[in-house]
Amino acid sequence: MLTFSGILTTTSPLARAQQTLNGTITLKDEINATLEANPRLRIFPLLNEALAGERETVNLDPSFRVSSNVENVLGTESISGISATELNLSLSQVVEMGDKRTIHVNAINRRFDLLNTERKVAELDLLGEVVRRFNDVASAQERLGLQ
Repeated sequence: MLTFSGILTTTSPLARAQQTLNGTITLKDEINATLEANPRLRIFPLLNEALAGERETVNLDPSFRVSSNVENVLGTESISGISATELNLSLSQVVEMGDKRTIHVNAINRRFDLLNTERKVAELDLLGEVVRRFNDVASAQERLGLQ
């Protein structure tokens, strides 16, 4: 346990850092505060959501496409009016050959795994820094006899 009065600015969010702390702060409290509020970790849920959307898009069946083309709507000279109007309709769909969809889904799943690993590495880097600074403060308190 760490007891001190002062401003903790190294691992806490700005609002909390501006408050003067009186009392006991545990390493567990600082670890939880860091994991909840550190800006370096806030990007990971957003990236995860983007990948989920990408995977959902890849899993969709290719859509049908309908198009039309109208020619000679008003006609000319002897063929006037709508009697000579030509209407072309087309219906198309992309046909995926082989296992392209499966390959795309597997690639996105690997990107999920990579993102999860990057998040864990970022968390461990931050937690290492929190522990180091916590120990520095505890050592300084011990030297000053503040416990």
